[in-house]
Amino acid sequence: MKTKLSIEVEFNDEQTDAESLASAADTLLQTALSTPGVLDEFGNPQFCEFVIERPAANRHRFEQHFGIEDRCPKNDGGHEPDWTSVHVEFDGDAYVDLTCKHCGQSGCIGSEEKLIEQISW
Repeated sequence: MKTKLSIEVEFNDEQTDAESLASAADTLLQTALSTPGVLDEFGNPQFCEFVIERPAANRHRFEQHFGIEDRCPKNDGGHEPDWTSVHVEFDGDAYVDLTCKHCGQSGCIGSEEKLIEQISW
């Protein structure tokens, strides 16, 4: 069985960003889980990485700020994926999103349906 747990984090955006916090939370969780027997009484559940959920309203503001063009305003060679920023977005449907490593513009890798077709088992 799987479940989705949610946690809100309040932070100073002048000191860090959501992606860095997710990475720090992954490290914190893995450190805690390395304690022998810490979750024995719960059947030793397996945790995935923390993901950042951005409400659709925030994503649209981001797109309005940066535009949704294929041209990267900071790199003549075009957008390049920042693979460290990969995350799942939920906008009624699930899709995989990342940002450009030059300008930070959001880009969609693909919808859940299309990506399922590409899975090699």
